[in-house]
Amino acid sequence: MKKKITILLWLLGILTACVRETGIPVGENSFAEEAYRPEIALSAIDLITCYGATVRVNLKSAGGRKVVGGVCYYSLDSLVRLEYSDSIPMTLQGDSVYIAKLAGLIPGEDYHCRVLVKNEEWESCSEKFMFTTKDNANSEIKFYTGAKFQAYDYVDFYAQVDGSFDSIGFVYGKDPYLRRNSSYSEKIEKFQENHQYGIYITDYKLNTTYYCRFFVFKGEELYYSSVLSAKTAKMVLAEISTSPVTNVSSSSAKTGFMLLLGRSSLKIKRLGFCLGTSLHPTVERGEENDRVIEETIMDYNQIELTGLLPRTTYYLRAFVENASGIAYGEEYSFTTKAPGDKVNEPWKKVTGLPEYVSENAILVRAGENLFLADSWRELWKYNLSTLSWKKCADLPELKHERLALTSVDSVLYCNYNSQENNYGLACYNITKDEWISLIDSLDSCDFRGGVLCAGKIYYILESGPGLIAYDVQQGKYGILGSSHVFPWPYYIFSVDSCIYVGRGNGILQYSLSSGAWRSRTDAPYAGSLPYLFQKDGYLYRCGGMFAYRTSAQGYLPILLRYDAVGDNWQRKADCPVENVGFINMYSGGDAIIDDGYVVCEECIWQYFPEEDIDCQLITVD
Repeated sequence: MKKKITILLWLLGILTACVRETGIPVGENSFAEEAYRPEIALSAIDLITCYGATVRVNLKSAGGRKVVGGVCYYSLDSLVRLEYSDSIPMTLQGDSVYIAKLAGLIPGEDYHCRVLVKNEEWESCSEKFMFTTKDNANSEIKFYTGAKFQAYDYVDFYAQVDGSFDSIGFVYGKDPYLRRNSSYSEKIEKFQENHQYGIYITDYKLNTTYYCRFFVFKGEELYYSSVLSAKTAKMVLAEISTSPVTNVSSSSAKTGFMLLLGRSSLKIKRLGFCLGTSLHPTVERGEENDRVIEETIMDYNQIELTGLLPRTTYYLRAFVENASGIAYGEEYSFTTKAPGDKVNEPWKKVTGLPEYVSENAILVRAGENLFLADSWRELWKYNLSTLSWKKCADLPELKHERLALTSVDSVLYCNYNSQENNYGLACYNITKDEWISLIDSLDSCDFRGGVLCAGKIYYILESGPGLIAYDVQQGKYGILGSSHVFPWPYYIFSVDSCIYVGRGNGILQYSLSSGAWRSRTDAPYAGSLPYLFQKDGYLYRCGGMFAYRTSAQGYLPILLRYDAVGDNWQRKADCPVENVGFINMYSGGDAIIDDGYVVCEECIWQYFPEEDIDCQLITVD
């Protein structure tokens, strides 16, 4: 009997050892692993500051095993997602107390904590607990911050920091739980004086919210800004415009394209032209004479089509492709000429600019002379007969503000703003090469523009509603009251005894007979600094326009014709550009130029509408 009992006790010992090794209980009330896990009696926060906290863990039992370590996990995200949590090893103080000192925390935020303790075989986890760091609202460091998604181009986070500090950085990412010990970039660029800083994220995903925090160090102290956020746009179908076809020969022609939305946000795969001998060529159609011509991805470009067949009618349209699909621009038809036929040239180069003269200058014609003025007060004369430049008397003492030149017979009229802030009007005698002041002060009226209509020069009042009308014969001026205020930028022109004021792409018409204002058809593209000229009863607006509907990316050499009778706009031949890349064509002042002269890329060009006849716009029903 004793022998049997001894054998049973021996077997029970072996079974118990196996259960301890495997953790598998035997029977309903057999061995349970909880008895061998560390038991946490208390988790507490002993010290909380703006940027740190001390976590303490008291052990009730080590589970019959040696405790080998502990870890404190903490997060701003309720510890739901491990990728947003941080951890720090705990250190033993005494026989049963573990301490973790958390640092680099953000002031005034709720933190969620959980503590894990391990012995040689098992581990235990505490209940989740919370603490709130102290606010540093009364700190000597103050942040003034902002964020925006800038027009399909970049995400912009910016901050102004008041108070002295040693260094500055930032963290950003696609989740709101940002902290310095995360894996985000900390590069920063000082872009203005007075402690103003900013970052630009250009490699972004669409339809995504980005978050950012700025921080500064002062000694060992760390200061954080609040969380900033900006959401990027949704993916949309790209938009492109086809330039009218010009300079058609027997084997070639010229055209171009411009994107109507920023290319960086649209994630463009490719763009170019579809060319065919039947209507509506597409990328996929693949008819016998179809061609798909891919071009370098850029905002705007002019190209030459080559390898065309003589006396053949072609159909052309630009295309652009992104993840949302393929979009097409306007479609034009044109017919190539027979070999040896004259090639129409709607734009002809007149001359280059004098040395040291800005290409963004104001241009006006008076008789056989073109006058060019820039912001440096220099005035130059180009004689259309002798084809030569001559330096003239400098403009009146002016501030570098937007000028207006108006040609009346052999006299130029120029508005000015003196150093004493007196707004006046001066005239230039072309024969005598001298300036005289006509009006020293216009009641402190800041005015812009300048267009001749029915013997008077009309200017726009910038400081109040209405227009100024200067009577050239009587040498007097009067202010025409109006309910309209024209904040800069704008431009002014006249057609058939009516004054027109344009701002952006909106147009207002003022009738000299009735004194009434009314809105007219908006221009297709916004702009504020165009060259304006009149020919054959039409007004032409060239340059000073940007293709993007969301922000300016350089003023493009687009030409628009306005029919005042029909109140409609039509796109005509682009002014040629000879260099590929960034283009910035705009007038340095206000003037109406006779006979289609403009300045582009340090050259003067002239437009001939009678030769802008090579293509027809295909309208869509």
